[in-house]
Amino acid sequence: MEVNPAAIAAWKSARRRRILYQDFLPTPFKKLFPVKIINPDHLIRGFGKHIRAYRVPLLDEHSGVGYTAQIIKEKIDHKKNCPVLATGEPGVGKSTCISKIARRIDPGFSVKNIGFTLDQFNAVFQGLPRGIPYKLYPQADMDESAFAAYTDDRLQTDQTRLAKNLIISRIHQKIAWFGAPKAKLVNLRVRNLATVWIDISEPDYDLQGYAEVHLPPPKKQSKYATGKYWEPYFAFIFKAERGPFWEEYELAKLDFIENALDNDSRPDKRITIDALKYLDELAGHPLTDAQRGKVFGVTGNRICQIRHEPATN
Repeated sequence: MEVNPAAIAAWKSARRRRILYQDFLPTPFKKLFPVKIINPDHLIRGFGKHIRAYRVPLLDEHSGVGYTAQIIKEKIDHKKNCPVLATGEPGVGKSTCISKIARRIDPGFSVKNIGFTLDQFNAVFQGLPRGIPYKLYPQADMDESAFAAYTDDRLQTDQTRLAKNLIISRIHQKIAWFGAPKAKLVNLRVRNLATVWIDISEPDYDLQGYAEVHLPPPKKQSKYATGKYWEPYFAFIFKAERGPFWEEYELAKLDFIENALDNDSRPDKRITIDALKYLDELAGHPLTDAQRGKVFGVTGNRICQIRHEPATN
């Protein structure tokens, strides 16, 4: 059988592209990691005075979560702390994305590693074992709910203390997760200590479970800038979380919300539309009427009635 040279050349070219762009991606420490690329030229548009577009690989869930986990683990392997910033509007999947990556890093990651207040997070973080030389990847996660429950002054005060803890414990090689609606809500000192930034969003109505991973290239940092320069590295998609871990997490979050409302010093704590919105902000996503009713001590049907009652002046 006669072999077509053009077909052979095309096959070699396709194989070369597959190896370079669909089989492996390099980590920041120059190690190749196997991935499945959905789109090698995924477009990420920048915003601001000088708008810039970035072309990055778009990965599937398995390789996207695994690739992110590998980047974080390599930070610990190289005897560094790894604070990770995860941002996004309520309900887009920050907690889901964090838990998927954290459990890929360490299958033993549990709800006990999550702090729903800054005090809880500090206690979890300080109680973590040292990562090196034991090849451990100790993790603490500050849930986004803290940002809805605390005043701005309290947030800044507690985060300043948190920044000191991160600096002091730098030699202990720990992974700290910070979930927040916006990066600017995180104290500047804490934000500048972050080495990975994951922004979770819904860029289109039919695209849920989408994350963009940003890294700070060392050569692009400026001594004149007050903050880090972040550049998109890759993006990936993911599905909703299921199973015992997520059920335990939801129960823990509801307990936190109930305690936060009990300790709320606002003079009017009636069940109003604003109170229900505040409750959803604490949760980080819209709750069901049954869940809202559990927190306020009423039935889900009563919550439904309140939501549909006409507004009064």
